[in-house]
Amino acid sequence: MAKYVLPDAAKESPKKLLEYAVAQGIQEIDFRFTDLWGKEHHKTYMTSWLKEHSDLGKDDGHGTPAGVGFDGSSIPGWKKIYESDMLMVPDVKTAFIDPFYQSPTIVVRTTIHEPSGESYELDPRTIALRAEKHLRSLQLERMVADTAYFGPEPEFFIFDAVSMKDGALVIDSNEKPGKLLDHCASLKEGYFPVIADKQQDIRSEMVRTMEDLGLVIECQHHEVARTGQAEIDPRYGTLTAMADTLQLMKYVIHQVARKHGKFATFMPKIFTDDNGSGMHVHQSLWGNDKPLFAGDAHFGLSKLALAYAAGIIAHGTGLYAFTNPTTNSALRLVPGFEAPTYLALSISNRSAAIRIPNYEPSNPCAKRLEVRFPDPAANPYLAFTAMLLAGLDGITQGLHEVPTVGKKDLGHDLTCAEKRAIKELPGNLLTAHAALTTDKKWLTDVIPEGVVAALHDKALRDTEWIGNREKQERIAKEFELYWWV
Repeated sequence: MAKYVLPDAAKESPKKLLEYAVAQGIQEIDFRFTDLWGKEHHKTYMTSWLKEHSDLGKDDGHGTPAGVGFDGSSIPGWKKIYESDMLMVPDVKTAFIDPFYQSPTIVVRTTIHEPSGESYELDPRTIALRAEKHLRSLQLERMVADTAYFGPEPEFFIFDAVSMKDGALVIDSNEKPGKLLDHCASLKEGYFPVIADKQQDIRSEMVRTMEDLGLVIECQHHEVARTGQAEIDPRYGTLTAMADTLQLMKYVIHQVARKHGKFATFMPKIFTDDNGSGMHVHQSLWGNDKPLFAGDAHFGLSKLALAYAAGIIAHGTGLYAFTNPTTNSALRLVPGFEAPTYLALSISNRSAAIRIPNYEPSNPCAKRLEVRFPDPAANPYLAFTAMLLAGLDGITQGLHEVPTVGKKDLGHDLTCAEKRAIKELPGNLLTAHAALTTDKKWLTDVIPEGVVAALHDKALRDTEWIGNREKQERIAKEFELYWWV
Protein backbone atom coordinates (compact mmCIF):
# COMPACT_ATOMS: atom_id res chain seq x y z
CA MET A 1 0.00 0.00 0.00
CA ALA A 2 1.21 3.54 -0.78
CA LYS A 3 2.48 5.03 2.46
CA TYR A 4 -0.02 7.92 2.71
CA VAL A 5 -3.11 5.95 1.65
CA LEU A 6 -5.64 4.98 4.32
CA PRO A 7 -7.14 1.49 4.50
CA ASP A 8 -10.57 1.12 2.89
CA ALA A 9 -12.17 0.35 6.26
CA ALA A 10 -11.20 3.83 7.50
CA LYS A 11 -12.99 5.45 4.54
CA GLU A 12 -16.40 3.86 4.99
CA SER A 13 -17.87 6.79 6.94
CA PRO A 14 -16.81 9.87 8.95
CA LYS A 15 -17.29 7.83 12.12
CA LYS A 16 -14.91 5.13 10.87
CA LEU A 17 -12.40 7.79 9.82
CA LEU A 18 -12.42 9.31 13.29
CA GLU A 19 -12.06 5.91 14.92
CA TYR A 20 -9.06 5.16 12.71
CA ALA A 21 -7.46 8.52 13.54
CA VAL A 22 -7.85 7.95 17.28
CA ALA A 23 -6.51 4.39 17.03
CA GLN A 24 -3.45 5.60 15.09
CA GLY A 25 -2.79 8.56 17.37
CA ILE A 26 -3.48 11.09 14.61
CA GLN A 27 -4.55 14.25 16.38
CA GLU A 28 -5.59 16.49 13.50
CA ILE A 29 -7.93 16.29 10.51
CA ASP A 30 -7.61 18.90 7.77
CA PHE A 31 -10.80 19.70 5.82
CA ARG A 32 -10.20 21.12 2.33
CA PHE A 33 -12.28 22.63 -0.45
CA THR A 34 -11.76 24.58 -3.67
CA ASP A 35 -13.14 28.05 -4.35
CA LEU A 36 -14.41 29.40 -7.67
CA TRP A 37 -10.95 30.48 -8.81
CA GLY A 38 -9.46 27.02 -8.22
CA LYS A 39 -7.65 27.95 -5.00
CA GLU A 40 -7.73 25.41 -2.17
CA HIS A 41 -8.68 26.38 1.38
CA HIS A 42 -8.44 24.37 4.59
CA LYS A 43 -9.40 24.30 8.24
CA THR A 44 -7.88 21.88 10.73
CA TYR A 45 -9.86 20.32 13.58
CA MET A 46 -8.56 18.34 16.52
CA THR A 47 -9.55 14.68 16.25
CA SER A 48 -10.46 14.47 19.94
CA TRP A 49 -12.84 17.41 19.66
CA LEU A 50 -14.49 16.02 16.54
CA LYS A 51 -15.06 12.66 18.19
CA GLU A 52 -16.70 14.10 21.27
CA HIS A 53 -18.47 17.23 20.04
CA SER A 54 -19.30 16.95 16.34
CA ASP A 55 -21.93 14.98 14.45
CA LEU A 56 -19.13 13.37 12.45
CA GLY A 57 -18.39 11.02 15.34
CA LYS A 58 -22.01 9.87 15.38
CA ASP A 59 -22.61 9.80 11.62
CA ASP A 60 -23.04 6.32 10.17
CA GLY A 61 -23.10 7.52 6.56
CA HIS A 62 -26.90 7.79 6.35
CA GLY A 63 -29.34 10.66 6.64
CA THR A 64 -28.47 14.37 6.62
CA PRO A 65 -24.76 14.84 5.90
CA ALA A 66 -22.69 15.90 8.88
CA GLY A 67 -20.07 18.60 8.47
CA VAL A 68 -17.91 21.19 10.18
CA GLY A 69 -18.49 24.93 10.07
CA PHE A 70 -16.60 27.81 8.48
CA ASP A 71 -17.07 31.44 7.41
CA GLY A 72 -18.36 31.46 3.84
CA SER A 73 -18.25 35.26 3.59
CA SER A 74 -14.43 35.15 3.69
CA ILE A 75 -14.35 33.09 0.48
CA PRO A 76 -14.31 35.37 -2.61
CA GLY A 77 -17.44 35.14 -4.74
CA TRP A 78 -19.50 33.25 -2.17
CA LYS A 79 -21.55 34.56 0.77
CA LYS A 80 -22.44 37.97 2.20
CA ILE A 81 -21.41 38.69 5.78
CA TYR A 82 -25.01 38.34 6.99
CA GLU A 83 -25.30 34.76 5.64
CA SER A 84 -21.81 33.48 6.31
CA ASP A 85 -22.36 30.18 8.16
CA MET A 86 -21.56 27.18 5.95
CA LEU A 87 -20.58 23.54 6.31
CA MET A 88 -17.75 21.44 4.91
CA VAL A 89 -19.08 17.90 4.47
CA PRO A 90 -16.23 15.38 4.13
CA ASP A 91 -16.06 12.90 1.28
CA VAL A 92 -14.20 10.28 3.31
CA LYS A 93 -13.22 8.28 0.23
CA THR A 94 -10.77 11.10 -0.57
CA ALA A 95 -8.96 10.97 2.80
CA PHE A 96 -5.18 10.56 2.98
CA ILE A 97 -2.24 11.29 5.28
CA ASP A 98 -0.58 14.61 4.49
CA PRO A 99 3.02 13.94 3.40
CA PHE A 100 4.33 17.41 4.33
CA TYR A 101 2.96 18.39 7.76
CA GLN A 102 5.21 17.64 10.72
CA SER A 103 2.20 16.81 12.89
CA PRO A 104 0.55 13.61 11.55
CA THR A 105 -2.62 14.87 9.83
CA ILE A 106 -5.43 13.27 7.88
CA VAL A 107 -6.62 15.38 4.93
CA VAL A 108 -10.12 14.95 3.57
CA ARG A 109 -11.70 16.73 0.62
CA THR A 110 -15.18 18.17 1.17
CA THR A 111 -18.27 19.48 -0.57
CA ILE A 112 -19.94 22.64 0.68
CA HIS A 113 -23.42 22.71 2.19
CA GLU A 114 -25.81 25.20 3.71
CA PRO A 115 -26.54 24.79 7.46
CA SER A 116 -29.84 23.19 6.40
CA GLY A 117 -27.84 20.38 4.78
CA GLU A 118 -28.64 21.51 1.24
CA SER A 119 -25.75 21.45 -1.23
CA TYR A 120 -24.29 24.88 -1.97
CA GLU A 121 -24.85 25.60 -5.64
CA LEU A 122 -21.61 27.58 -6.15
CA ASP A 123 -19.33 24.87 -4.78
CA PRO A 124 -17.15 23.73 -7.73
CA ARG A 125 -16.84 20.13 -6.53
CA THR A 126 -20.60 19.87 -6.12
CA ILE A 127 -20.97 21.22 -9.66
CA ALA A 128 -18.61 18.52 -10.98
CA LEU A 129 -20.61 15.80 -9.22
CA ARG A 130 -23.79 17.30 -10.66
CA ALA A 131 -22.27 17.17 -14.17
CA GLU A 132 -21.60 13.44 -13.86
CA LYS A 133 -25.17 12.91 -12.66
CA HIS A 134 -26.41 14.98 -15.64
CA LEU A 135 -24.51 12.71 -18.06
CA ARG A 136 -26.10 9.60 -16.54
CA SER A 137 -29.56 11.16 -16.77
CA LEU A 138 -29.05 11.83 -20.48
CA GLN A 139 -28.09 8.19 -20.92
CA LEU A 140 -31.56 7.22 -19.76
CA GLU A 141 -33.25 9.49 -22.31
CA ARG A 142 -31.23 9.96 -25.47
CA MET A 143 -27.84 8.31 -25.52
CA VAL A 144 -25.81 5.35 -24.33
CA ALA A 145 -22.88 7.13 -22.65
CA ASP A 146 -22.69 6.90 -18.89
CA THR A 147 -19.07 7.85 -18.09
CA ALA A 148 -16.82 10.71 -19.17
CA TYR A 149 -13.06 10.27 -18.85
CA PHE A 150 -10.61 13.16 -18.59
CA GLY A 151 -6.82 13.10 -18.86
CA PRO A 152 -5.19 16.51 -18.25
CA GLU A 153 -1.56 17.30 -19.05
CA PRO A 154 -0.69 20.19 -16.71
CA GLU A 155 2.44 22.17 -17.52
CA PHE A 156 4.19 24.39 -14.99
CA PHE A 157 7.44 26.16 -14.19
CA ILE A 158 9.93 25.51 -11.39
CA PHE A 159 12.04 28.57 -10.51
CA ASP A 160 14.73 29.14 -7.90
CA ALA A 161 13.26 32.54 -7.01
CA VAL A 162 10.93 35.24 -8.34
CA SER A 163 11.07 38.94 -7.48
CA MET A 164 10.03 42.32 -8.86
CA LYS A 165 12.35 45.09 -10.04
CA ASP A 166 11.35 48.28 -11.84
CA GLY A 167 7.93 46.88 -12.75
CA ALA A 168 9.26 43.66 -14.26
CA LEU A 169 9.60 40.07 -13.12
CA VAL A 170 13.09 38.93 -12.18
CA ILE A 171 13.37 35.15 -12.40
CA ASP A 172 16.26 33.11 -11.07
CA SER A 173 16.62 29.59 -12.42
CA ASN A 174 19.43 27.08 -12.58
CA GLU A 175 18.33 26.53 -16.19
CA LYS A 176 18.59 30.20 -17.15
CA PRO A 177 21.70 31.00 -19.19
CA GLY A 178 24.21 33.17 -17.35
CA LYS A 179 27.86 34.01 -17.75
CA LEU A 180 28.54 30.26 -17.72
CA LEU A 181 26.17 28.55 -20.16
CA ASP A 182 26.37 25.18 -18.37
CA HIS A 183 24.53 23.19 -21.07
CA CYS A 184 21.45 25.45 -21.05
CA ALA A 185 18.77 24.85 -23.68
CA SER A 186 18.02 27.52 -26.25
CA LEU A 187 14.68 29.28 -26.49
CA LYS A 188 11.81 26.86 -27.22
CA GLU A 189 14.23 23.90 -27.16
CA GLY A 190 13.59 22.49 -23.69
CA TYR A 191 11.72 19.43 -25.04
CA PHE A 192 13.68 17.48 -23.88
CA PRO A 193 17.50 17.34 -24.17
CA VAL A 194 19.10 15.21 -21.46
CA ILE A 195 22.09 17.24 -20.30
CA ALA A 196 20.24 20.59 -20.28
CA ASP A 197 17.54 19.15 -18.00
CA LYS A 198 18.58 20.08 -14.46
CA GLN A 199 15.26 19.26 -12.77
CA GLN A 200 14.85 15.52 -13.29
CA ASP A 201 15.38 14.73 -9.61
CA ILE A 202 12.87 17.24 -8.26
CA ARG A 203 10.22 16.12 -10.75
CA SER A 204 10.89 12.49 -9.78
CA GLU A 205 10.43 13.37 -6.12
CA MET A 206 7.12 15.00 -6.99
CA VAL A 207 6.03 11.84 -8.80
CA ARG A 208 7.16 9.51 -5.97
CA THR A 209 5.14 11.60 -3.51
CA MET A 210 2.08 11.47 -5.77
CA GLU A 211 2.40 7.70 -6.06
CA ASP A 212 2.72 7.40 -2.28
CA LEU A 213 -0.61 9.24 -2.15
CA GLY A 214 -2.18 6.61 -4.39
CA LEU A 215 -2.15 8.58 -7.65
CA VAL A 216 -1.31 6.80 -10.91
CA ILE A 217 1.22 8.83 -12.89
CA GLU A 218 2.07 7.94 -16.48
CA CYS A 219 5.13 10.10 -17.11
CA GLN A 220 7.06 13.23 -16.27
CA HIS A 221 9.36 15.31 -18.47
CA HIS A 222 10.86 18.69 -19.23
CA GLU A 223 8.72 20.87 -21.45
CA VAL A 224 9.56 23.19 -24.34
CA ALA A 225 10.36 26.42 -22.46
CA ARG A 226 13.96 26.30 -21.38
CA THR A 227 13.73 27.96 -17.95
CA GLY A 228 12.43 25.10 -15.82
CA GLN A 229 9.19 24.19 -17.60
CA ALA A 230 7.84 20.77 -16.62
CA GLU A 231 4.93 18.41 -17.18
CA ILE A 232 3.60 15.53 -15.08
CA ASP A 233 0.80 13.45 -16.58
CA PRO A 234 -1.68 11.43 -14.51
CA ARG A 235 -3.58 8.44 -15.84
CA TYR A 236 -7.05 9.42 -17.04
CA GLY A 237 -10.05 9.20 -14.70
CA THR A 238 -13.66 10.24 -14.23
CA LEU A 239 -14.51 13.93 -14.04
CA THR A 240 -14.69 14.67 -10.31
CA ALA A 241 -12.00 12.16 -9.39
CA MET A 242 -9.62 13.66 -11.97
CA ALA A 243 -10.30 17.20 -10.73
CA ASP A 244 -9.49 15.93 -7.20
CA THR A 245 -6.31 14.37 -8.59
CA LEU A 246 -5.23 17.57 -10.30
CA GLN A 247 -5.73 19.61 -7.13
CA LEU A 248 -3.65 17.09 -5.19
CA MET A 249 -0.95 17.11 -7.87
CA LYS A 250 -0.72 20.90 -7.70
CA TYR A 251 -0.43 20.72 -3.92
CA VAL A 252 2.42 18.22 -4.13
CA ILE A 253 4.23 20.22 -6.84
CA HIS A 254 4.07 23.43 -4.82
CA GLN A 255 5.13 21.74 -1.57
CA VAL A 256 8.04 19.75 -3.02
CA ALA A 257 9.30 22.88 -4.78
CA ARG A 258 9.06 24.79 -1.48
CA LYS A 259 10.87 21.99 0.34
CA HIS A 260 13.83 22.51 -2.01
CA GLY A 261 13.74 26.29 -1.66
CA LYS A 262 12.20 26.68 -5.11
CA PHE A 263 8.96 28.13 -6.46
CA ALA A 264 6.43 26.42 -8.74
CA THR A 265 3.75 28.21 -10.73
CA PHE A 266 1.01 27.18 -13.19
CA MET A 267 0.57 30.73 -14.54
CA PRO A 268 -0.08 30.38 -18.30
CA LYS A 269 2.36 32.88 -19.85
CA ILE A 270 5.45 34.26 -18.14
CA PHE A 271 8.04 34.70 -20.89
CA THR A 272 7.11 36.74 -23.94
CA ASP A 273 9.72 34.96 -26.07
CA ASP A 274 9.19 31.36 -24.92
CA ASN A 275 6.35 28.85 -24.59
CA GLY A 276 3.66 29.24 -21.98
CA SER A 277 2.04 26.55 -19.85
CA GLY A 278 -1.04 24.85 -21.24
CA MET A 279 -3.19 22.02 -19.96
CA HIS A 280 -4.23 19.80 -22.85
CA VAL A 281 -7.23 17.75 -21.74
CA HIS A 282 -7.88 14.33 -23.31
CA GLN A 283 -11.52 13.28 -23.05
CA SER A 284 -13.84 10.54 -24.19
CA LEU A 285 -17.26 9.07 -23.48
CA TRP A 286 -17.88 5.45 -22.57
CA GLY A 287 -21.05 3.42 -22.06
CA ASN A 288 -21.39 0.05 -20.38
CA ASP A 289 -17.57 -0.09 -20.14
CA LYS A 290 -17.22 0.32 -23.93
CA PRO A 291 -15.50 3.23 -25.74
CA LEU A 292 -17.86 5.35 -27.80
CA PHE A 293 -15.52 7.70 -29.67
CA ALA A 294 -14.10 5.16 -32.18
CA GLY A 295 -15.96 4.69 -35.47
CA ASP A 296 -15.89 4.92 -39.24
CA ALA A 297 -16.66 8.62 -39.57
CA HIS A 298 -14.06 11.33 -40.22
CA PHE A 299 -10.57 10.71 -38.73
CA GLY A 300 -11.70 7.31 -37.44
CA LEU A 301 -14.13 8.90 -35.01
CA SER A 302 -17.70 7.92 -34.28
CA LYS A 303 -20.57 10.29 -35.07
CA LEU A 304 -20.94 10.71 -31.31
CA ALA A 305 -17.33 11.93 -31.05
CA LEU A 306 -17.76 14.34 -33.97
CA ALA A 307 -20.89 15.77 -32.37
CA TYR A 308 -19.02 16.17 -29.07
CA ALA A 309 -16.19 17.99 -30.89
CA ALA A 310 -18.75 20.14 -32.72
CA GLY A 311 -20.20 21.18 -29.35
CA ILE A 312 -16.77 22.16 -28.02
CA ILE A 313 -16.13 24.26 -31.14
CA ALA A 314 -19.62 25.79 -31.31
CA HIS A 315 -19.39 26.98 -27.71
CA GLY A 316 -15.60 27.47 -27.72
CA THR A 317 -15.68 31.24 -27.24
CA GLY A 318 -17.82 31.08 -24.09
CA LEU A 319 -16.13 27.88 -22.94
CA TYR A 320 -12.87 29.83 -22.81
CA ALA A 321 -14.21 31.69 -19.75
CA PHE A 322 -13.93 28.44 -17.79
CA THR A 323 -10.87 26.84 -19.40
CA ASN A 324 -8.68 29.98 -19.65
CA PRO A 325 -10.00 32.17 -16.82
CA THR A 326 -7.17 34.68 -16.28
CA THR A 327 -6.24 37.88 -18.09
CA ASN A 328 -2.83 36.24 -18.63
CA SER A 329 -4.34 33.25 -20.47
CA ALA A 330 -4.73 35.01 -23.82
CA LEU A 331 -1.01 35.88 -23.95
CA ARG A 332 -0.28 32.16 -24.37
CA LEU A 333 -2.68 31.61 -27.28
CA VAL A 334 -0.60 33.25 -30.00
CA PRO A 335 1.10 31.74 -33.09
CA GLY A 336 4.63 30.45 -32.79
CA PHE A 337 4.46 28.90 -29.33
CA GLU A 338 2.67 25.57 -29.93
CA ALA A 339 -0.64 27.00 -28.73
CA PRO A 340 -3.86 26.87 -30.80
CA THR A 341 -5.50 30.02 -32.07
CA TYR A 342 -8.30 28.57 -34.26
CA LEU A 343 -11.25 26.37 -33.27
CA ALA A 344 -10.74 23.42 -35.58
CA LEU A 345 -10.33 19.62 -35.43
CA SER A 346 -7.35 17.74 -36.79
CA ILE A 347 -5.47 14.46 -36.39
CA SER A 348 -1.92 14.59 -34.94
CA ASN A 349 -1.90 18.37 -35.40
CA ARG A 350 -0.83 20.32 -32.33
CA SER A 351 -1.81 23.70 -33.80
CA ALA A 352 -5.53 22.79 -33.81
CA ALA A 353 -7.83 23.52 -30.87
CA ILE A 354 -8.87 19.85 -30.84
CA ARG A 355 -6.35 17.18 -31.77
CA ILE A 356 -7.01 13.48 -32.28
CA PRO A 357 -4.00 11.60 -30.86
CA ASN A 358 -2.83 9.00 -33.34
CA TYR A 359 -0.35 6.89 -31.37
CA GLU A 360 -2.62 3.82 -31.50
CA PRO A 361 -4.91 4.31 -34.51
CA SER A 362 -6.33 0.76 -34.42
CA ASN A 363 -7.12 0.73 -30.67
CA PRO A 364 -10.74 1.85 -30.05
CA CYS A 365 -10.04 2.29 -26.32
CA ALA A 366 -7.41 4.92 -27.15
CA LYS A 367 -9.68 6.98 -29.41
CA ARG A 368 -10.19 10.34 -27.74
CA LEU A 369 -10.25 14.09 -28.28
CA GLU A 370 -7.45 16.27 -26.94
CA VAL A 371 -8.72 19.79 -26.28
CA ARG A 372 -5.58 21.92 -26.43
CA PHE A 373 -6.58 25.46 -25.53
CA PRO A 374 -7.21 25.12 -21.73
CA ASP A 375 -4.48 26.19 -19.33
CA PRO A 376 -3.58 25.03 -15.80
CA ALA A 377 -4.81 28.22 -14.12
CA ALA A 378 -8.34 26.88 -14.69
CA ASN A 379 -10.42 25.51 -11.85
CA PRO A 380 -10.45 21.82 -12.88
CA TYR A 381 -13.94 21.14 -11.49
CA LEU A 382 -15.44 23.96 -13.58
CA ALA A 383 -13.25 23.50 -16.67
CA PHE A 384 -13.91 19.76 -17.00
CA THR A 385 -17.62 20.30 -16.32
CA ALA A 386 -17.89 23.08 -18.93
CA MET A 387 -16.12 21.00 -21.60
CA LEU A 388 -18.40 18.04 -20.89
CA LEU A 389 -21.51 20.22 -21.10
CA ALA A 390 -20.38 21.81 -24.37
CA GLY A 391 -19.68 18.38 -25.88
CA LEU A 392 -22.97 16.95 -24.65
CA ASP A 393 -24.84 19.90 -26.13
CA GLY A 394 -23.24 19.09 -29.48
CA ILE A 395 -24.63 15.57 -29.15
CA THR A 396 -28.11 16.50 -27.99
CA GLN A 397 -28.39 19.26 -30.64
CA GLY A 398 -27.26 16.86 -33.37
CA LEU A 399 -24.27 18.98 -34.41
CA HIS A 400 -21.96 17.27 -36.90
CA GLU A 401 -20.40 20.08 -38.95
CA VAL A 402 -16.86 20.42 -37.60
CA PRO A 403 -14.16 22.62 -39.16
CA THR A 404 -11.28 20.25 -39.94
CA VAL A 405 -7.74 20.85 -41.14
CA GLY A 406 -5.04 18.55 -42.44
CA LYS A 407 -1.30 18.97 -42.44
CA LYS A 408 -1.15 22.69 -41.87
CA ASP A 409 0.17 24.92 -39.12
CA LEU A 410 -2.96 26.87 -38.25
CA GLY A 411 -0.88 29.67 -36.80
CA HIS A 412 0.86 30.43 -40.08
CA ASP A 413 -0.38 28.45 -43.09
CA LEU A 414 -4.12 29.15 -43.38
CA THR A 415 -5.36 30.99 -46.44
CA CYS A 416 -7.61 34.02 -46.01
CA ALA A 417 -10.61 31.93 -47.08
CA GLU A 418 -9.76 29.24 -44.52
CA LYS A 419 -9.38 31.84 -41.77
CA ARG A 420 -12.84 33.23 -42.55
CA ALA A 421 -14.34 29.73 -42.30
CA ILE A 422 -12.81 28.92 -38.90
CA LYS A 423 -13.56 30.75 -35.65
CA GLU A 424 -10.64 32.14 -33.68
CA LEU A 425 -10.23 31.65 -29.97
CA PRO A 426 -10.94 34.82 -27.98
CA GLY A 427 -8.20 37.42 -27.86
CA ASN A 428 -9.04 38.32 -24.27
CA LEU A 429 -11.11 37.19 -21.32
CA LEU A 430 -13.86 39.80 -21.67
CA THR A 431 -14.61 38.63 -25.22
CA ALA A 432 -15.26 35.17 -23.81
CA HIS A 433 -17.59 36.52 -21.14
CA ALA A 434 -19.45 38.64 -23.68
CA ALA A 435 -20.07 35.50 -25.73
CA LEU A 436 -21.21 33.63 -22.64
CA THR A 437 -23.92 36.19 -21.95
CA THR A 438 -25.62 35.33 -25.25
CA ASP A 439 -24.70 31.63 -25.44
CA LYS A 440 -25.14 29.84 -22.13
CA LYS A 441 -28.11 27.49 -22.49
CA TRP A 442 -25.57 24.70 -22.92
CA LEU A 443 -24.62 25.15 -19.24
CA THR A 444 -28.09 23.72 -18.46
CA ASP A 445 -28.79 23.72 -14.72
CA VAL A 446 -25.39 22.23 -13.91
CA ILE A 447 -23.36 25.47 -13.81
CA PRO A 448 -25.62 28.07 -12.20
CA GLU A 449 -25.85 31.72 -13.16
CA GLY A 450 -24.16 32.68 -9.88
CA VAL A 451 -20.92 31.03 -11.00
CA VAL A 452 -20.99 32.82 -14.36
CA ALA A 453 -21.65 36.14 -12.63
CA ALA A 454 -18.84 35.66 -10.10
CA LEU A 455 -16.32 34.74 -12.80
CA HIS A 456 -17.44 37.69 -14.91
CA ASP A 457 -17.07 40.15 -12.01
CA LYS A 458 -13.55 38.89 -11.35
CA ALA A 459 -12.65 39.16 -15.03
CA LEU A 460 -13.81 42.79 -15.04
CA ARG A 461 -11.82 43.63 -11.89
CA ASP A 462 -8.65 41.94 -13.12
CA THR A 463 -8.88 43.50 -16.58
CA GLU A 464 -9.39 46.97 -15.11
CA TRP A 465 -6.40 46.51 -12.78
CA ILE A 466 -4.12 45.34 -15.58
CA GLY A 467 -5.27 48.13 -17.91
CA ASN A 468 -3.20 48.93 -20.99
CA ARG A 469 0.23 48.26 -19.54
CA GLU A 470 3.12 47.23 -21.76
CA LYS A 471 3.49 43.47 -22.15
CA GLN A 472 6.51 43.02 -19.85
CA GLU A 473 4.96 45.14 -17.10
CA ARG A 474 1.60 43.48 -17.70
CA ILE A 475 3.04 40.02 -17.06
CA ALA A 476 4.61 41.29 -13.84
CA LYS A 477 1.27 42.72 -12.70
CA GLU A 478 -0.57 39.54 -13.67
CA PHE A 479 1.96 37.58 -11.65
CA GLU A 480 0.89 39.64 -8.63
CA LEU A 481 -2.67 38.48 -9.32
CA TYR A 482 -2.03 34.82 -10.18
CA TRP A 483 1.23 33.78 -8.46
CA TRP A 484 -0.70 31.28 -6.32
CA VAL A 485 -1.94 29.06 -9.16
